[in-house]
Amino acid sequence: MLNRMLKLIDEPKINVSHTNYNYSFKDMIDIQVTKTPKVDGAGKYIASRSLVEYYANPNNFSKESSDYLQFLKLSENASLNSNEINRKVLHNKGNLSGQANSFIQAGNKYGVNEVYLMAHALHETGNGTSKLATGVPVDKYGDIVHKNKASHIVYNMYGYGAVDNNPLQGGAKYAFNRRWFTPAAAIIGGARDIANNYINSGQDTLYKMRWNPNSPGYPQYATHVQWAVLQTKRIHEIYSLLDYYILKFDVPTFKQQPNASPLPTGDKAYHVDPKYKGKTAKTTASVNLRTGPTTSFNIIRTLGKNITVTIIGDNGGWYKIKVNEIIGWISGNYLQKENARIRVSDKFTAPPSDDQYIPNKSDDMQDLLAITTSDGVRLRKEPSTENSDNIIKQLASDIYVYILDENPNWYFVSDKQDKGWISKDYVAFHNLFQVTSMESNLNVRIEPNLDGEIIGKLQAHNYIRAAINNSGELIIKGNWIKIYFKNGYGWINLAYIQKQDSLIE
Repeated sequence: MLNRMLKLIDEPKINVSHTNYNYSFKDMIDIQVTKTPKVDGAGKYIASRSLVEYYANPNNFSKESSDYLQFLKLSENASLNSNEINRKVLHNKGNLSGQANSFIQAGNKYGVNEVYLMAHALHETGNGTSKLATGVPVDKYGDIVHKNKASHIVYNMYGYGAVDNNPLQGGAKYAFNRRWFTPAAAIIGGARDIANNYINSGQDTLYKMRWNPNSPGYPQYATHVQWAVLQTKRIHEIYSLLDYYILKFDVPTFKQQPNASPLPTGDKAYHVDPKYKGKTAKTTASVNLRTGPTTSFNIIRTLGKNITVTIIGDNGGWYKIKVNEIIGWISGNYLQKENARIRVSDKFTAPPSDDQYIPNKSDDMQDLLAITTSDGVRLRKEPSTENSDNIIKQLASDIYVYILDENPNWYFVSDKQDKGWISKDYVAFHNLFQVTSMESNLNVRIEPNLDGEIIGKLQAHNYIRAAINNSGELIIKGNWIKIYFKNGYGWINLAYIQKQDSLIE
């Protein structure tokens, strides 16, 4: 691909430099796997170590591949023609159509490659058609409201603030706080944040944005392991339309860096968390056993109700299990611990007894919070779909509900107006996390920094509820998150917890 592009240049020139890092590739991967790297863009499934190794290893990407553009230096302008860009690149691209001058102005102002800015925005917004690109109505506080009640319409073209657990609210709030009230303001303002947060600090390639070899793990732009490679497809498409350019690359090199290796496929791309390994559970209904942890994987066989299975591990609400010497994956919505009916509130392990300090108790929103994942979700009087008179009302997508109780397939919830049952298939936990596997206990501190007094400890695999504000947002400062702890609050480091969508003992 690069060879074809270079033939278009009067005096072809390609400049490849290498930066040597004074630590081993294994050391880098050891850190990366603690940062909940994701298989999918939605951020639900944790990637396996082998998948992280594949995408983090520069030797897996040849100069002839468009993937090599992840090493392209992005701190230099591309000197583009706005008419050509609007005609060839941004035509029929939703709210990005006709915005070439905004991208060129942003690139010139903040020293960012314009091709990268366009590729980034096209990827994050689905060619300018996402909700954040087309405009989100918010009130005077930046909270999402119906458009008839909106004080502002906000735009976000680069996905800033669109965290995995609630991308729309997070992205809209981020845009509101920066007064991105027009598409141009979002394009130019977002470029400033990209430059200040990444490129100006040395993360001036897509690879460095994703993996940050100068400081592995933090800050990194995305959790999706393919993020840097996915961005190159757009950059390649745009550069293929242009005539003259020089390509400069900066390729990282690590000690004991392995040679190229095959891409892990199937369920080998998915991490298997062993925290429930060896435990048994029973199916609560007829359920498909699949070759991997999503419904896109092939069905091995169908298991009947009340079948005892042995758990090997879990990922994203799915469980790898063994039954009659057959191994496969099933949804956690159809599993229940044998000989027990466990309430959600009972699943939180109490902190060790050596806690000395207890912060002041707060009565402000201490329930487990979830969010609806589709429109028209039915809130019911009873946990059954058999009677249409059972329906209390329908809930729209992205509505917060508080989890009060559960049975194998349903949650009993409150939306602050009504209480009722909702199918587990249409909600995702919003503020539930679990401490990752670690040799020592996780310190809980009174303040969000390493100087804060230690007020207690959490053990590996403890469930924890993150604190939320009045808008339902997680309370995060830097790399620290506020949690409900005993009768009050504490702070823990984000690096040692994983967001959870489901619970099973």
